[in-house]
Amino acid sequence: MNMYPLRFPLIFNYFFPSVILNKKNTEQKVYLTFDDGPTPEVTTFVLQALKKYQAKASFFCIGDKITRYPELFNKIIGEGHLVANHTYHHVDAWKVSTQEYLKDAIETEAAINMYGVSNKLFRPPFGHITPWHLSVLKKRGFQVVLWTSVAGDFKQNLDTDKVIKKLSRQAKPGDIIVFHDSKKAEKNLRKILPEVLKNLHQKGFVFDIL
Repeated sequence: MNMYPLRFPLIFNYFFPSVILNKKNTEQKVYLTFDDGPTPEVTTFVLQALKKYQAKASFFCIGDKITRYPELFNKIIGEGHLVANHTYHHVDAWKVSTQEYLKDAIETEAAINMYGVSNKLFRPPFGHITPWHLSVLKKRGFQVVLWTSVAGDFKQNLDTDKVIKKLSRQAKPGDIIVFHDSKKAEKNLRKILPEVLKNLHQKGFVFDIL
């Protein structure tokens, strides 16, 4: 069954209080985030859509893509968005050792630091994390960020109208919403993002970086 958009169970914070799932605030702020980029054409589309609403967002980037597309990565930074760590090779924490995982994260952080950026925000691919992986990341100063809800734009046969309605209706101040600036998500993203931006803007939300 297609359950997207999917909200992360907040009980997770009971077991892992150091992980960020939202950023509650008294202002009408939501936090749009984009995983798996930078990707030519797709990330450019996202930047153009955000600019229309003077929206700022947070991009959790893959280290290998930072290296391959330096101009695009620099453009994200230049337009005032936040860039953060999504591992170098989109590594699944459930399938590799803690040391291998940490090495991948550190390699990505080094690529980011070359642009004069350093925040050590980290999002695990697939949202997969274990207490052991989380522990080694914390010891090296990383702050793990998950999300309040994920659009599911990477899914085939997604009911995009349903996703737009639910994201627009359910959004609350402090929510962290995940999209993907990847080729796999491009078709759905091009339908969903402009509508969600428009609807939330009309409801008085401001789009900020984490």
